[in-house]
Amino acid sequence: MKNFWANAGGQVAIVFTLVVPILMGGLGLAVDYTAWTAQDRKLQGVADAAALAAARELYLANASDSQIEAVARSVAMAQVANAGGSTTGLSVKARLIDGRSAVEVGVSQQRVTYFADFLATSLPNISADAVARAVGGGRLCVLALDEAASTAVSLRQEAQINAATCAVVSNSTSSSGVDVANKALIAAELICSAGGVDGSNSAFIPGATTDCPPIPDPLSDRPAPTYSGCDYTNYTNPKGVKGLQILYPGVYCGGIRIAGGDFVLESGIYVIENGEFWIGSGAVLNGENVGFYLAGNKTIFYLESNSVVNLTAPKDGPMAGILFFEDRSAPANRTHEISSNKASILLGTFYLSRGILSVSSNAPVAEGSAWTAIIANRIALSAKPNLVLNTGYGQTDIPVPSGVNRTGSNIILER
Repeated sequence: MKNFWANAGGQVAIVFTLVVPILMGGLGLAVDYTAWTAQDRKLQGVADAAALAAARELYLANASDSQIEAVARSVAMAQVANAGGSTTGLSVKARLIDGRSAVEVGVSQQRVTYFADFLATSLPNISADAVARAVGGGRLCVLALDEAASTAVSLRQEAQINAATCAVVSNSTSSSGVDVANKALIAAELICSAGGVDGSNSAFIPGATTDCPPIPDPLSDRPAPTYSGCDYTNYTNPKGVKGLQILYPGVYCGGIRIAGGDFVLESGIYVIENGEFWIGSGAVLNGENVGFYLAGNKTIFYLESNSVVNLTAPKDGPMAGILFFEDRSAPANRTHEISSNKASILLGTFYLSRGILSVSSNAPVAEGSAWTAIIANRIALSAKPNLVLNTGYGQTDIPVPSGVNRTGSNIILER
């Protein structure tokens, strides 16, 4: 028995000597693998942050490749250092892609090793990449605020939105938050949906981007105009008056309803309280530096098909840059309608945070405006309108509201 155990002990010692290095090696690889997983996750965060920072440089004129890369490298190095990591062997590369509308960043670094060096002389670096895009270069032409509607942006028949230099954005997370049917078309610098899009590939130029982060209402902090009393009640065409007629700023209780005449609006704010702003058949309405505050629960605007409408927003005051401002306490999803086939100049912002802007004309709309922006709960186009949204901000002294023109917040991380 003594001899047996002596021989067995020797065998166990031999087996132990052979097995322990394998076990230790496996344990070491497990430790290294855990470290690599953590390093990969951190490196992806570094790439994301660097891409987002570099993409903000796209808002500056003539941003160069070297400028983009310098910003990306600086941010990546700072991210690693601030997290207590080592920047040794950290490589950062960045480049402009997609016609200078997005930035691609690649980050790589030597693997952290504790045991793997004993098993391999050379291991591939860990790498991560990210792409960040500037939403419309910071220019926002259409924003649908409704976060749940299946058709927050809807186009039917042969309707078109042409916004070559700005973004069309839907905050709806619905799979059909942007819905384009029949022969309708959206052509914009960027088409972005927080949810999905419904429509053929040819209905979107360029292709729509989905799963975009929602953009907060850029005018949510803008105070509404204050007013009191009534200056006019149930205003209509003055009887027996011919020729040019002039309307003055003030509070129009019961609304304004005109047709079949030539009207000029004096500059200022027109409060339309609990009534319609109705521009009927045959009316010609011109107004420079005018703003309409749609107060109360019954106020909508309607521009009939045979009307001629040319309006520009105020240059200053509480409605600077805003053409229509809807009461924030109004009932949801009231419809405001543009059917006019001769509404060439609509210069300013349509701010309808509770309502639906419906455009159903059979002609171009707003094509003669230096710039036009739409921020509404929902937007719906039908028939054959061609809604032209320009961004000629330098062509006029009417200011663009903050958050519509060049805001650094409209950056999306694509991957």
